[in-house]
Amino acid sequence: MNLIGEPALRNELSQLNLVAAKKAIAATVYATAAEYATTGIKLLKVDSWQRQYEFTLALYESAVEATCLSGDFEQMEQLAETVIQEVQTVLDCIKIYEIKIQAYTSQNKLLEAIAIARYALDQLGISLPAEPSQSDIQQAFQNTATRCWKNK
Repeated sequence: MNLIGEPALRNELSQLNLVAAKKAIAATVYATAAEYATTGIKLLKVDSWQRQYEFTLALYESAVEATCLSGDFEQMEQLAETVIQEVQTVLDCIKIYEIKIQAYTSQNKLLEAIAIARYALDQLGISLPAEPSQSDIQQAFQNTATRCWKNK
């Protein structure tokens, strides 16, 4: 990485790594996708979150997804935490929460998956009771039925 000093060239190579990572994910070559995405991240400037927010977010999302799918959950957690610290809006973090939920579910860490899902919903202004009562459940069914009839 240090051999490429030209910022424009580093940026272009980083973009190519994102494209390659997405293609590798689509082809289910997850370890290779993770390598491309993390290489792209290493090529970013220190201030990439400020100067190239959308691109940096896309690159990190691909890296989180690829490391999750390749089973490198430790790396996935590190990358996800970086995104969570850097995002500008809650909506920018939804894909990361989704990937973390999938990762915990695949590791049979169901309580952790539920905790992340509840946290994400809470961030979006949707609160769920920790232990719903029968009336909570009944109310949720009624709300769902009402929405279904309205959408017909």
